[in-house]
Amino acid sequence: PQSAQDQIEALLAEKAARTPAQRKISSQLLYQQRGTFAAFTENIKDPTKRITPLAQTDGHGRVLVDIKGQVARGRIEALGGSVVGTSSLHAATRAWLDLGQLETLAGDTEVQAIRPAFLATTTRANPPKAGEKFHVGSYADRVAAVQAAQRQWREMPHASLLTPGTGPGSVVGAGIAAHGADVARKQYNVDGTGVTVGVLSDSNDGQEDAIASGDLPADTITVPGQDGRPGAGEGTAMMEIVHDLAPGAKLAFASAFNSPESFADNIRTLRFTYHCDVIVDDVIYYFESPYEDDIIAQAVADVVADGAVYVSSAGNEGNYDDGTSGTWEGDFKPAGTLATLPSGYTVHSFGDKVISDRIEVGGGPLTLQWSDPGTLDAPASYNDYDVFVLDHDLRNVAVAATDLQDGAGMPFEYLGYNIPANYRVVIARHPNAETRAIHTAIFGGELGIATEGATFGHNSAAGAMGAAAVDVAEAGGGAFTSGPTTPVELYSSDGPRRVFYNRDNTEITPGKVTFASHGGELRNKPDIAGADGVATTLPSFSGLNPFFGTSAAAPHVGAIAALVKSAVPGASSEQIRTAMASGALDIEAAGYDRDAGAGLAWAPGALKKAGAPGAVFLEEGALTVTPTADVVLPGGGASLRIQLVNTGLAKATAVSGSLAALTPGVTITSATSTYPNVFPNGGTATDPTAYAFTVDPSVPCGSQLAFALT
Repeated sequence: PQSAQDQIEALLAEKAARTPAQRKISSQLLYQQRGTFAAFTENIKDPTKRITPLAQTDGHGRVLVDIKGQVARGRIEALGGSVVGTSSLHAATRAWLDLGQLETLAGDTEVQAIRPAFLATTTRANPPKAGEKFHVGSYADRVAAVQAAQRQWREMPHASLLTPGTGPGSVVGAGIAAHGADVARKQYNVDGTGVTVGVLSDSNDGQEDAIASGDLPADTITVPGQDGRPGAGEGTAMMEIVHDLAPGAKLAFASAFNSPESFADNIRTLRFTYHCDVIVDDVIYYFESPYEDDIIAQAVADVVADGAVYVSSAGNEGNYDDGTSGTWEGDFKPAGTLATLPSGYTVHSFGDKVISDRIEVGGGPLTLQWSDPGTLDAPASYNDYDVFVLDHDLRNVAVAATDLQDGAGMPFEYLGYNIPANYRVVIARHPNAETRAIHTAIFGGELGIATEGATFGHNSAAGAMGAAAVDVAEAGGGAFTSGPTTPVELYSSDGPRRVFYNRDNTEITPGKVTFASHGGELRNKPDIAGADGVATTLPSFSGLNPFFGTSAAAPHVGAIAALVKSAVPGASSEQIRTAMASGALDIEAAGYDRDAGAGLAWAPGALKKAGAPGAVFLEEGALTVTPTADVVLPGGGASLRIQLVNTGLAKATAVSGSLAALTPGVTITSATSTYPNVFPNGGTATDPTAYAFTVDPSVPCGSQLAFALT
C-alpha cells in the first residue's frame, strides 16, 4: 500500500541524510531520541497488540549503550554519563548516557560506533503460554511430577544416599538416571574427581544456600567481581546439575551477562586462570553472527585449542520439524518489480513473491543478519540491508532498523522490542547491495514462514558442543531410550549451521557467500542432546525449579564430559567430543539429525567409547541371618552370610571382607572372610566363612543392630 511505501521512503531518506556523527549511531537510538514510532504505539488501545521496547533506562532517563573505540572515562562522565565497564582488549565501553549527548560523543574521532547495549538471554524455557503444552503433559503436570519425585526421594532410607548417582544434598535431579550417570559411575568407578568444570550464566544467586544444603561443594569458586548479582541464579541451577552427575568435580562460576566482551574474557579466564577442563554456558547474545565466528566464538575456539571441552545450549528458538521455528534463513530473493520501492530498494520474497512474514507467536527482540564479513571487533559490512515491521495489513510501519553498512558496519539490524502476533516482517536491500544469505529471527516467537537453522552463534563454533533439550519426563523416572519416539523439546533450536567467513573476515571459499553457491563450511549443529525439566534448590517462582530449556540440557552434557575426562585424563577435547557423539542414544531421525545432533548424551556409552577402564563396584546382595536360637535375643548371637554383587565392569579378585559392629553391646566373634572372585556385570559371590556376633544381655529387646562391611 502507498501509505507504507511513503513511510519506508521517508525513513530511507532520513537515513541517507544523516550527518557523519549520526552515521556512527544505531538507528534504534536515533529513533528513540526522536520518538519516531511513538505515535503508532500510542494509537493502539489494546495493550496485547502494543509493541513495547526492551531498551534499558536508568532512574535518570539515561540509556545503556555500548561504545566502540578507546574513549576515556572522564569524557563520558563530562557528558553526564556513567561507565559500567570497559574492555581495553576489545576497545569497548558500556555506559549509561543521555540520549541528547549521543551525537556530541559520536563527533569524537576516537568513537567508532554507539549502539544500544548488546543484550543477552539465557536459554531457560519459561512456563508455556496459555494453551501450549510439552510433549509430556502440561507445564503444571511437569511441575507436579518433579515435586512428587523429590518428596519420594526425601522419604527414602538414609542408605539410599550411599548409592552412586544420588547426591548428598536436598535435591536430586532425574537427569542422573536418565543419562545413565548412576550406572556409569559404578561401571567405571568415576565421579569427576580431578576435573574442574566452569559455568557461565547470568548469576550465582542462591549459591550459599545450595552449599549449605549439600547441593554444591563447599569449595565452589566464583571469579572475583563476576558473580552477576543480582540475577536469577541460573548459574547456581546449572552447577547443581553438574554436581548431581559428577559430584567429584570442582566447580567455578563467572557471569556472562556484563557484556559480550566480558563474556569472551571470562571464557578465557576460566580456562587459563582457573584451568577448567570443561566449560558450560547457557547464554546467547543477540548480535552473534550466524555466518562468522565473532568474539565469543573466537574465545571458545581459543580454549578448545588449549584442550578444554566447551558445551553451550543450542537455543530455544524452535525447530522446523515441530512447526515452532522463529527463524527464516536463506538467500535474499527480490520479490519482483512490483516490490521495488521508488528509492530503488528491493523487498525480499519469503516465498513465491510473498513480501512479508507474519509473526504467528509474538516475541522479541527481532534481528536481521546477513553473510557479509564483520565481527564486533572488525566490522566490515558493505552491503546495506534494513528490516521493517508493519501492521497486519501492511499499511503502516510500526518499527524499523536502518543502520548504515558502508564498509565499516556490522551485518546486523536489531529491533529491541517485544512484538505481538500478526505484525509482519519486511526486509529491504539497498540498490547497490549484493545478494547475501540472510537470517532473521524473533526470539521466543514463531514466524508464519519459517525454516531450519535456528541455532547460531558461539554454540555453533567448530570445536563447541551445542546442546539440544529433551524433557527428562521422557525417561519415565529411569533411563532414556533410543529411537524416534524420544523427541526434543518443542522449543529446542535446530540446525544445521553454515559459516562463510574465517575469524579474520576472509572468505572460507572465496567468492561463495550464499547458500546457493554452497560456499563456506557446513557445521552439523546442534551436536548432542541433554535432559531438561529437572529439580533444583531454586525457588519454584524463579522458573528454575523445575528447570526447563536448553539451559538445563547443557550442564547435563558438560557433566558427562567431566566423567569422561576424569576416567581418561589424557583424552583430548576432540576425543571426548567424538566419544560422546559415538556413544550417544540415537533419537529423532536415524543417525545425525538437525534437531538432536548425534542423539542423547549417554554416560556409559561415552565412557566406553573413550576407552575408560572398567572398574570393580561391589554392592550388598542377599543377607542371610542364622540365629543361634529361633530369634536373636539379648545374650544370644547369630551368624551372617553377606552376598556381594559386582555391578562394575572388571572382575573382583582377592576380595576379603571385614565386619564391624556399630551398635554398643554387639561383639564380633568372626570378623573376616575371603570371597571367591566376583565376576562383572552383576556377578555374585557369597562368603564361604560366615561372619558371627554375640549380643550382650543388656541390649534392649527390639533394638536394631547396625554393621559395616568393608
